[in-house]
Amino acid sequence: MKNNQFNINRCWQLLRQHLINGRLDLLLVALLTFFGALAAYAFGIFSGVSTMGRANLPFDQSLLPSFSAISNAGLVLLLIEIVALSSVFANMSKRSGEIQYLLLPATNGEKWFSRIAYALILGFVVPTLFYYLALLFASGIGYLFDIQSLSVLFKLNFDNSYVASVLPGEFTMHWWYTPVNWCMSIFFVAAFLLGGTIWRHQPWLYTSLSVLAFLFVMVFTSGFGIGYYFFKNGAFNKADLQENPFLIIEDMQPFIIGSAIVALLLSALMIWLSYRLFCRRQMETQKIRILA
Repeated sequence: MKNNQFNINRCWQLLRQHLINGRLDLLLVALLTFFGALAAYAFGIFSGVSTMGRANLPFDQSLLPSFSAISNAGLVLLLIEIVALSSVFANMSKRSGEIQYLLLPATNGEKWFSRIAYALILGFVVPTLFYYLALLFASGIGYLFDIQSLSVLFKLNFDNSYVASVLPGEFTMHWWYTPVNWCMSIFFVAAFLLGGTIWRHQPWLYTSLSVLAFLFVMVFTSGFGIGYYFFKNGAFNKADLQENPFLIIEDMQPFIIGSAIVALLLSALMIWLSYRLFCRRQMETQKIRILA
């Protein structure tokens, strides 16, 4: 075997073995996402979310329980994805498991890529699929029993024209919303894959703290720059913002798109760092084997 030659068949065999060994984890993630999202929807709808003191909310207040339900379910999905993505190299959390895996007759690229693919299935594909299955199930229950707060969940997630109709002002779904959202999602995934490569124990916790610290610094520093820009150019008009609060999103379009591009570049850097750190582990393991 040529050590530097990537073989798709060997990579597939490794991935297949990861899926077989992790079938219980896949099932657990699927069930946790589905029933966790359903519980979050139910809590948001039936917990009696009050509209008192919320007269200035920029949408129909009868939809407040629906927005609360979506927010709760999104938090459940986020937590599951954080833990699952961070377990990308859980098979190497112990020294014995690390040596055993790194000494398999496969290239670094094959071993690294197979674990990344498995983590994406476990921490992104499966949770997302069962999140939307829970959404469809909850919406179906809403239609069946005529519960408006539940029945509109599907529209709030997939029907952009409906979302625009329930929001005030001239809210429009700009072309850049979707690519910006994908760039931020890729950044999130890359960050926790890198964290799972760096830390062996509780990687989700350390990565979460690192991401929060990074976002805090970025928001704090960029806030001054954005504030200065709007103050200098007189972009903020209080009367216009009261009439259409979403004008601020349109005004910040250059900053949002620029942030998305930076996030995409950082994502590529983090993926590269994950691979390099994995290769370094391989070298350390080979040294241990030689010394032994």
